[in-house]
Amino acid sequence: MDKDKMFNLIQKDIGKIEQQLNNRNGSQELWNDLQVRYSMILSDLVKHVKVGGKIAAVGQEFDYRPELKKLKTALLTWIMMNEDKLELSKENIDNEAKDLLNEVQQESIESELRSLIMESKLYILKKDFTEKKIGLDKIWDAFERLKTMKSSDKKNSIERIIDEISGGDEELKLQMDEEFRLLTKIGNAYSIRHHEVDQKKFPNNEYIEYFYFRMLALVSFVLNMLNMEE
Repeated sequence: MDKDKMFNLIQKDIGKIEQQLNNRNGSQELWNDLQVRYSMILSDLVKHVKVGGKIAAVGQEFDYRPELKKLKTALLTWIMMNEDKLELSKENIDNEAKDLLNEVQQESIESELRSLIMESKLYILKKDFTEKKIGLDKIWDAFERLKTMKSSDKKNSIERIIDEISGGDEELKLQMDEEFRLLTKIGNAYSIRHHEVDQKKFPNNEYIEYFYFRMLALVSFVLNMLNMEE
């Protein structure tokens, strides 16, 4: 199987895993199906996903969501290892900033952040509103992870990041601080990452794409600037 066909298959299966992570019922069946499939086509990858001990009440299914989560991480790792050889179709993206999808320099980014960025790309490429929304949630997760790159104290870490990327320019420092605060405020006001009843919702794909690429641009810029400082 060539790499582009493999990518399309993995993209679909990651979506199945993401949906299943919300419900233990059915997790064993999905795990069994995917384990057989990837044991045949990506055996070196799947062998690292070990099945843990299982305990379940009478009449209750065993919970294979931990294994599915590990498999999702392994599949995302395969995509990241082969990203430069894959053709990411952008036919379902209307926003002209779509070329940013290929411009995030990931070599020096820690693994959790890399996985979130890659996973966000997989979902924003979809046509369905709900799946695009998952892509937006994932890039916002990456933003939250980015905020703690310099320290576990988020406030202190953000201040250090902004200091470094502004290069001593007070006006740029103010602008970057405002961008961090504004996007954080938007994430809190709308149903990004959180789904409280009183939160607003974006009306269509165009808004999802706009805020996705705005956030991707910020995350990409910060990572590239921090990488230049090292």
